[in-house]
Amino acid sequence: MNNSKKGLITISALALILVFVLAAGIIKDRKLNSINKEEYVASLTNSSKEESKNTKEVKAQEPPVEDKSTKSLDFYGKLKEKQPVRVLILGDGLAMSQGRNSDNGIWDQGVASLIQNTYGSKVELKSLAQSGASTTVGVNVAKNNDISNYDLVITCFGHNDNSTLVNPSQSKTNYGNILAEIKSKSPKATIIPVLPSTLALDNTYRLTIQKLAAENNLTCADMKKAFTESASQESTLLNGSLPNDKGYQIYTQTVGNIIKAGVK
Repeated sequence: MNNSKKGLITISALALILVFVLAAGIIKDRKLNSINKEEYVASLTNSSKEESKNTKEVKAQEPPVEDKSTKSLDFYGKLKEKQPVRVLILGDGLAMSQGRNSDNGIWDQGVASLIQNTYGSKVELKSLAQSGASTTVGVNVAKNNDISNYDLVITCFGHNDNSTLVNPSQSKTNYGNILAEIKSKSPKATIIPVLPSTLALDNTYRLTIQKLAAENNLTCADMKKAFTESASQESTLLNGSLPNDKGYQIYTQTVGNIIKAGVK
């Protein structure tokens, strides 16, 4: 009997130990599973963060996409894109179309119409030309007026320097200062200096303008040459010593040809 009780007690004790061991094993397995799950989730999170970081780094290294709508264009670029342009006239009585017979001879407006009709760009035209203006007056006009942010600037001086005998050296300095003012205030502007039709081909002031244009990589609108090469007799282009409507239409065409060459 005693042996039976001892055996039963032993068996019970072993059973309890077995239950404890099994329970401990289950708890341990659950704990390990929980730890592994947490580590797995953490590894996924870290992986996602790393991928996001790498993506950002790749994007940061990619060159920015050029926004053509905000790109700053020069005069010819704007014409190609049919964007509005601002045109400024600086000069003397020739720039004001003095000698014309009618409104058909207003050559700066002719240039504006040519630009709009040919290229589809709206034109804001402003003239600061003054009757009798020499290059000395031109410097003051350029310095004391807002000539900033223009796309095309046409300069028309020399006629009055010649007629009033401005010192050629001073005339060159004045014209150079006019060009410098334009470049400073409208750095993207295309500048077209006019060689007046009233100046002979060997005239000192004409040669000075040509030299300054070459030094500044500018193309001159040679009105004297256009007159002499015209199919019409030069006398039919004049009202006295100044151009008439027909003559000023050649002014418009000559500037138009320079613009056409620049747009290509």
